[in-house]
Amino acid sequence: MPAIPQEKLTRLQQTPQRIRNICVLAHIDHGKTTLSDSLLASNGIISNALSGKVRYMDSRQDEQERGITMKSSGISLLFQVVSRQAPAAVKASPAIVDVKDYLINLIDSPGHVDFSSEVTTAARICDGALVLVDVVEGVCTQTHTVLRQAWQDKLKPILVLNKLDRLITELAMTPGDAYLHLTKVVEQVNAVMGGFFRENWLEEDALRYEAQQKAKQAQAAQADVASFQLDDDAAQQQPNADTWILEDRDDSDIYFAPEKGNVIFASAMDGWAFRLDYFARLYAAKLGVKAAALQRILWGDFYLDMKHKRVLGPKGVKGRNLQPAAVQMVFSNIWTVYQAVYEETARDRLEKILTTLGIKLLPRDLRTKDARTLLKTVMLQWLPLSGTCLKAVVDLIPSPLTAQADRLPALHADNTDAAALRAHIPAAVRDALLSCDAQGPAIAYVSKMFPVPVSSLPVRKAPVTEPAPDVADAVGAVADRMVALSVDSDGPDGASASASAPGEETPAASHAEAHDGDNDGGGAGAEEGKEAYAMIGFTRVFSGTLRVGQTIHVLHAKYDPAQPETRSLTQVTIERLFMIMSRDLYDLDEVPAGSVCGILGLGNSVVKCATLASRTDFPTLTRASQRVTNLVRVAVEPVNPSELPLLQQGLDLLNQNDPSVEVIYQDSGEHVIACDGELHLERCLKDLREIYGHLAIHVSEPIVPYRETLSRSPALMLTNPQNALSTAASLAAAAAATAAATAATTAATAAMGADGSNATNDAYAQTQKAKTIDERQAVTMQTPNGAVRLVTWSTLLDPDAPAAGDAPDEDADPVAAEAEPALLALWRPLWPRVLTQLVALGPKAIGPNLLINWSGHLVKQSWATRHQFVTASAPPSPAPSEAGAAPRAHSSWHGFFDNPILQGFEAAVQAGPLCAEPMSGVAFFIEALEVLAPADDTAAATWRTRVMSSSGQLIPTMRDACRQAFLQWSPRLALATYRCELQSPGDVLGKVYGVLSRRRSRIVNECMLEGSHLFQIVATMPIAESFGFADELRKRTSGSAAPQLVFGGFHVLDEDPFWVPATEEEMEDLGDNAERDNIAKKYIDRVRKRKGMFVEEKIVEHAEKQRNMKNA
Repeated sequence: MPAIPQEKLTRLQQTPQRIRNICVLAHIDHGKTTLSDSLLASNGIISNALSGKVRYMDSRQDEQERGITMKSSGISLLFQVVSRQAPAAVKASPAIVDVKDYLINLIDSPGHVDFSSEVTTAARICDGALVLVDVVEGVCTQTHTVLRQAWQDKLKPILVLNKLDRLITELAMTPGDAYLHLTKVVEQVNAVMGGFFRENWLEEDALRYEAQQKAKQAQAAQADVASFQLDDDAAQQQPNADTWILEDRDDSDIYFAPEKGNVIFASAMDGWAFRLDYFARLYAAKLGVKAAALQRILWGDFYLDMKHKRVLGPKGVKGRNLQPAAVQMVFSNIWTVYQAVYEETARDRLEKILTTLGIKLLPRDLRTKDARTLLKTVMLQWLPLSGTCLKAVVDLIPSPLTAQADRLPALHADNTDAAALRAHIPAAVRDALLSCDAQGPAIAYVSKMFPVPVSSLPVRKAPVTEPAPDVADAVGAVADRMVALSVDSDGPDGASASASAPGEETPAASHAEAHDGDNDGGGAGAEEGKEAYAMIGFTRVFSGTLRVGQTIHVLHAKYDPAQPETRSLTQVTIERLFMIMSRDLYDLDEVPAGSVCGILGLGNSVVKCATLASRTDFPTLTRASQRVTNLVRVAVEPVNPSELPLLQQGLDLLNQNDPSVEVIYQDSGEHVIACDGELHLERCLKDLREIYGHLAIHVSEPIVPYRETLSRSPALMLTNPQNALSTAASLAAAAAATAAATAATTAATAAMGADGSNATNDAYAQTQKAKTIDERQAVTMQTPNGAVRLVTWSTLLDPDAPAAGDAPDEDADPVAAEAEPALLALWRPLWPRVLTQLVALGPKAIGPNLLINWSGHLVKQSWATRHQFVTASAPPSPAPSEAGAAPRAHSSWHGFFDNPILQGFEAAVQAGPLCAEPMSGVAFFIEALEVLAPADDTAAATWRTRVMSSSGQLIPTMRDACRQAFLQWSPRLALATYRCELQSPGDVLGKVYGVLSRRRSRIVNECMLEGSHLFQIVATMPIAESFGFADELRKRTSGSAAPQLVFGGFHVLDEDPFWVPATEEEMEDLGDNAERDNIAKKYIDRVRKRKGMFVEEKIVEHAEKQRNMKNA
């Protein structure tokens, strides 16, 4: 059909009940872009012959070269629904034809895990989603991710079972086998949806139960506890106040069921798709039954007895050779058409099928030798993919009028429920949002920013009173404006306005948000011969109407309506509005509520995403980022040092437009780019060179994060169980030894053992000890919400370790197994007191490391008291073994050293002693901190001055004491790892294992996918070894295997980086120099070299054998 006029699409924006906003979500290579091509072909944008080949939505060159989608892009389509109704008055009169036009705003999203943030930007501005699943590969990693994204944003999903042609041509399944296989795929997807439902169910019921308990405690506090009883009304309202009983909920509406019409069977490559309602209507007229009743039996254990024209259940078959109704009436017809097309001898049967279906083909189409082209021509007329998918979207996806009332709580920044949200939003704004009122206050959400070449912008139509400017003049004017903007964005000395303060590591986002927000289009400046780019905001309008020239407020993620005069609030003027048509843009004068558009004029005011509002009393829709820190980092610098301001400007634009990249200006002067993965990094560097910076850059080797932690057992335990037991005993006796000492230096020396360290000053002395925390619990503490779980793990040192007397594991070290019960018996009584003696968490007050005060000389309240986990009480008392000892510290100095100690602890856990990486899962105990008393009254003034000056010296001393205590235990290095999932044919399985083993991967699971020839492999791989892995795997397997890498957490490398051979057997086997690869030391040395730290290595070996040119 011909391309749709823009005026027709613009008119449809005025009727929100005819608008559908959808996105296409799927795992990589499951057919999203091919499906989008078929939908575009229905509007005449591309031809049907190029559908699936041109990849129209992939407008970037690297997307076309790699064959994958890297960014989400949108387009507006027209879909007409034609319905015929017979007139009621005169039967002989012709049927009434009713044509309804719908505007479909389609957004295609990436499927690669590196671009998951693009999926989030697409889902936030849509009301529904087409979720594609490859029927051969089944539910994959990103399928879980996109389903969860749709669940969190409350999108209405439609399941598309794609690539059914592979079951016919590749796996050669029969219709019955294919039906059984498809039922299992649907069950897998429903199992994922059921898991989301149970999580939400348990969470909400837990909150309800906690609210009931708090209400009961509040009532008990006001009344007499002895006589407190709930009255009859309260008892009826809270029947389960003491027992947590889950309430029953109906979950039937969250599952996919083909008989309900929310499942589409498709082959995007062959251009066909259908729902069961089509075959129900097809057979209803022949069988004389209602189509709705017939549709309910086309899926499930229902059998059709054509002889007696009745439906049988499983019990009614009684051994008869009957196929399920879905096989008999649906899938057998699809298989018949494929056989008639692909078999040369069945072409005569094909003509009969075409006559039965009423399909007319040209003789040249029937004579073609390309079976796939013939099949696509036949299926396009019989079961067109675009008509099936768009009809399902119109029927099942709600319009903005209906969807916004359900999705508004999920869109809110705090993700509050509807009741709480009504209290935060003014009535006028709330009503406009719920009803999608185009006349209400203007509220819009900018999902992301994206660059567009200035030359690609449509030429603005000039007013009638003025002569229309020439196209070249208009483009040149905009380009000159972009150059002016790039010059104005720099400071007076030529440096970028986003330069970080000295001594700070500053993300670029903070600079961009601090800008006052120039009322301009923003953009990458262009020099002579370089193309300029304009920055467009991808926007969804929720209420009101946006107009060109309108002044509107920009609300950032941290905006609070109670404090409107903050840096999180800026003001911009909308310069231009566009209808986004993938690679093209069309000018608009206004955009009403319910539509998607592009905005020019946001300038530097929007970083990644923001909320636009005409009022300042509205809470932001921008959700604060809760993503895990990006793991792949590189440092960049310009080839020409004079272009450093240009590099900083390009980095700011990259940070503004990429949803997930993080740009960091380190205090060392490095400019670091943090990305989600290797492929994401390549795209960011390409954009920095060609779009945002227009300069040549040097890129460092990838920077991968590590964590420094401790072994579960001290170092001496590996060689001598008696030393291990004495080490454990020293843990319990250290406090008593310290308190009983007569001098601070003597106390510190006495407490120092196999697990302690001593750091002294002539004015004070302190002793530190380091112990490990279970890694699983430490991960929970890395988030602010996880910190409240402290009570659950602080009672034990290692909850997973066996208790005293339990049988050890078969694979456990016998020496460690012998010493472990004694260690646990001494450690367990110490940990219940940690909650009241915990001083701080680190790093950054939320990290997985603990500072615990056993000295009793710090007045700072415990962490649990400050966060109201326990009631405030007296300062923590010393350890039990210290009771009765005479303290030497003066009470007047209590609290004077609190801040230096905390700063030293923060410095230690932020940069550990192995390679200056953050520590993880380490607890430091302050056993003694004593202030020396003056010898006599005459030295009191000098003594006081020396003590006050010692506070600055205590910071590095505390840091060094923590590091030394860390090294006295058995340190370990934790590697950031990927969870690698891939599918491979059996003939290249050996090559896959070879590539994985060379990169130090560990196979977690291997299984064969049921009903296919593919093996699914799950492995863990260090991120440091993952660079180039995908390319190598594709080369070794000739493209048969493609990995999907997802962050899998930090795994401890159980290898001592300081190990040297000690026994005679080790020296005989390995030599004096331990000639083997110490993997932990290799990683540590690599990081130390990158950071410019000292590395102990032999530069020259066997120097006596010097060679020269004469005897070479």
